[in-house]
Amino acid sequence: MRFVSLTSGSCGNCYCFSSGDTSILIDAGIGARTFRSRMKRLGMKTEGLSAIFLTHDHADHSRGAAALMRHFNIPLHCTSEVFTSMNRYLSDADKISKASFRPMQVGQSVEVGPFSVTSFAVPHDSHSCVGYVVRCENERLVLATDVGAVTPVVRSALEGATRIIIETDFDEDMLWHGSYPEMLKRRITSGYGHLSNRQTALLLQEMVQEGWPELKSVFLCHLSGQNNTPSLAFSTVRKVLPEAITLQALPRGEATRVFEW
Repeated sequence: MRFVSLTSGSCGNCYCFSSGDTSILIDAGIGARTFRSRMKRLGMKTEGLSAIFLTHDHADHSRGAAALMRHFNIPLHCTSEVFTSMNRYLSDADKISKASFRPMQVGQSVEVGPFSVTSFAVPHDSHSCVGYVVRCENERLVLATDVGAVTPVVRSALEGATRIIIETDFDEDMLWHGSYPEMLKRRITSGYGHLSNRQTALLLQEMVQEGWPELKSVFLCHLSGQNNTPSLAFSTVRKVLPEAITLQALPRGEATRVFEW
């Protein structure tokens, strides 16, 4: 199984999971041309791209979905609320057809080739925001981004994960002493905004203390360009993780290397 982050952060989000000849995307915050260019540079094939799953309708997660669907003739999996909200802002020529839409209820599982993808509810100020559990062979990856607060549902989804992709959007000192307007600062920290480095570190520390032998890797995603740095996010979380668990802060606006397990 292979994983690559093609971009992460408020500038765009797109995560590719591949196994054999099948690939799926979670979120589509880049266009078809950028997607093809980055995949080619990484030596990954695009012919097997089979589906797109969206976490929610905010543009940094969805702006490239319609173009990618047309270019690769693949379906879109998301809730009806996300689909309706996305189409509302697209021109008539760009609207996603219902024939390409696969309604997915929160908590539902979808099979795509060797992948089983299950959604779970995430608190965020958008239409029915979700995270995803991706199962393939012996791997159980959990992607939780744009998480306003760690709910029992989110914690339950993380249990038994072998790999976790989770947001560390902001450093609290940088946010509160930064230039964002007060209203935006309150929105980010409202419980329906984003997780800070400290919040994610506390969550992972609790998980480690509870004893989660399956966990092998943690990827930190959706880092703010103004209120965080990769080194801050990494150092805050690294303190609470055993050395046996690898840690990677995903870069903003560019692709990672291909991770293979």
